[in-house]
Amino acid sequence: MPDSLRYWKGRWDNSHREPDLKIGDLGLGSSLNFKEFRGPKKMRDSFSGPSMIKALIVLNAVQLDLTGDLMKKTPSFPVNLIKYYSSSDKKLSPLKKQPPLEIPLQKKDKKQKRTRIPCKV
Repeated sequence: MPDSLRYWKGRWDNSHREPDLKIGDLGLGSSLNFKEFRGPKKMRDSFSGPSMIKALIVLNAVQLDLTGDLMKKTPSFPVNLIKYYSSSDKKLSPLKKQPPLEIPLQKKDKKQKRTRIPCKV
């Protein structure tokens, strides 16, 4: 029995990574367990937010600052149901480029004038 415990503990230690969440970071909370959202399940948003992390409860749980309709929900989330929020702000992501503007195509005239080349006989 102790050999199997050592094996699984070694496996956990090799694959486990501590979350690097900090108080004040923005995160998206999973809406997986929210049953009150209306509409078909496949049309619901997977994550709600962004919300600020208010507190670290334990190493594997955080407390979010929920707003709006989500204030009625419990603000505690396990770390595996939190997704980092990446803003499209240029200061936060300077390498992100704006998509090029689309230039509208000019309509061509339906009747195009054909030039007739005279034949030499």
